[in-house]
Amino acid sequence: MELEQIKKLLDLDEKTRKEVAAAHEEKNQLLAKIAVEEQRLSKEAWDKVNETLEQKEKDMVQEVADEKKRLELNFTANKKKLEKQFLEHREEWITMLIKRVTSLEEDHE
Repeated sequence: MELEQIKKLLDLDEKTRKEVAAAHEEKNQLLAKIAVEEQRLSKEAWDKVNETLEQKEKDMVQEVADEKKRLELNFTANKKKLEKQFLEHREEWITMLIKRVTSLEEDHE
């Protein structure tokens, strides 16, 4: 009887060892799956971040181009306005400058 109980105990021990080994194997497989999933999620997140950055960069480049165009048009309009103003008042301004310079010369004499 004692031998039979020892055999049962040994069988139970063997069965428990196999179950523990299977549990460790399952744990290792799950850890491996978690690592793979973690890498996938990390890559997915970084891809999304990079995609967002690329879109922001494109948007900013477009904004700068639009602003540059607006400033160039504004500059051209102001330049034409000043050129027109200069042509319209050239003789008047020259006369004013001559009078001012000559009056300053007279004051210093």
